[in-house]
Amino acid sequence: MRIGLLVSAPHVPRYALDLEARLAAPRASSRGHDVRLMPTRGDAARRPASLAVLLELERTLGGRARSWLADLVPSHIDLALVDAASPPELCIDLTSATREAPPNDTAARVLTPLFDGLPLERGLWSALLDRRAPLISLHDSHSSETLPLALPAIEAPHRLLESAEAVLAHLLRTLTDAVARIIAGGSLVAMPVSPPPHVRNGYSRLAPAFFTDRIARKARSAIAERLGRAPVWQTAWRKATTRTHPPSVLDVTRFQRLADDGQRYYADPFVFAHDGTTHLFVEELPYATGRGILSHTILQGYGQPVATPVPVLETAHHLSYPLVFAADGQFWMLPECAASGRLDLYRADPFPLRWTLHATLVDAPLHDATIFRHAGRWWITAGLAPDGASSWDTLALYSAERLTGPWQAHPANPVLVDARSARPAGSIYEHGGALWRPAQDCTAGYGSALSLCRIDRLDDTGFAQSLATTLRFGREGDCAGPHTLNFGGGIEVVDLFAPRSTSGAEAGPSGAGA
Repeated sequence: MRIGLLVSAPHVPRYALDLEARLAAPRASSRGHDVRLMPTRGDAARRPASLAVLLELERTLGGRARSWLADLVPSHIDLALVDAASPPELCIDLTSATREAPPNDTAARVLTPLFDGLPLERGLWSALLDRRAPLISLHDSHSSETLPLALPAIEAPHRLLESAEAVLAHLLRTLTDAVARIIAGGSLVAMPVSPPPHVRNGYSRLAPAFFTDRIARKARSAIAERLGRAPVWQTAWRKATTRTHPPSVLDVTRFQRLADDGQRYYADPFVFAHDGTTHLFVEELPYATGRGILSHTILQGYGQPVATPVPVLETAHHLSYPLVFAADGQFWMLPECAASGRLDLYRADPFPLRWTLHATLVDAPLHDATIFRHAGRWWITAGLAPDGASSWDTLALYSAERLTGPWQAHPANPVLVDARSARPAGSIYEHGGALWRPAQDCTAGYGSALSLCRIDRLDDTGFAQSLATTLRFGREGDCAGPHTLNFGGGIEVVDLFAPRSTSGAEAGPSGAGA
């Protein structure tokens, strides 16, 4: 297939060169695909001076003098649009103009990527200067449809170049997958991502406001640190309500918090009830090492004192998300160990204070892997970080007949790219005859809120879910979250991001309010 990439001259974005290499390198020799840049006149990407200054300040003063996908590089390609004798069969429009066909109608089919429904440059920078990620969609001239495909997460919204890198990494993967589908004779399929956010046009006006906000943010952070009010991760719990679906706004004063000594934090809580005892497993991160370990304590009941958690599993790599479950007459733990580049399964020996490596399930760096059974098979949902993008927004599936495998990646991976409802946030549970999964909502930052999603389809060929509600704390206590949600032994556990209380722990009133 002959593929043309429409770009603006005389400068070409580096992501266009990257896409050209991705599409041509693996296929040109084996399948005869011809991929070429097609410069256009009159619609060069002109970035406002205020934006150009911001990007240059980040590059020079922020220590980010490296190659970025958003860079504009001089082009020495011929301005001839295309060889009339061999016009492309497929065009991808990477210019700043919105069109349904390339100049001179040189292609039978045109794919036009959009950010928040806007052309690339304007849509990308409008969203990033508004400190959020844009919705990535794809207009297909073949069907005249615009398909939503991804809502990325940005981990550092105050850093434009890093944010653009994460978004453009998803764009490249999306376009590569779309071309592969077309070449294979398939159709493009929309992902069930969140609705597009409110769009604020005019990125030249947003640039000065972005700079002012960044300075103010640094000042607030420095003041909070000096006053000892910098937020930290905390684990909290309450009596479980009769509803397995908590209200959308949680009252943090109804939760009891796990005390810490100021030298560590506790996060990613999981509860496991056994023989009348409610066990709490948490990530413990000592500030001195910066490497997470897994610890355990017992919850006697709401309002009762809790012993300091004791370490039960430590490795050379960071550990978190200690999901504990029972199967085949044994107790198992599937912690996140993405820093090791694999997903390991541990067996209790004995429960709950000692855990032994039993098997490696997947040789890939999976984030917050969540295991469960469905339709006679074992399944794992997990976050991915594809091609340098964020792990906050991408969901992958794996399945196996037996717990120890072999585990197979789902053919549609990643099954979802959505910062609002992709990355797992706790054990999957059954309610009302359906499977439900807590998911992290990272649209306003990591740990900002949590989504409850109903799994509508889960099989060897497809996945679908519906976002039912979003949980967040009220303004009492200046909290962000919840970030993780789990149930067990009549207890509901969460973690939150908030300034440490002066007492080190907070015990709310008895009862289970909102």
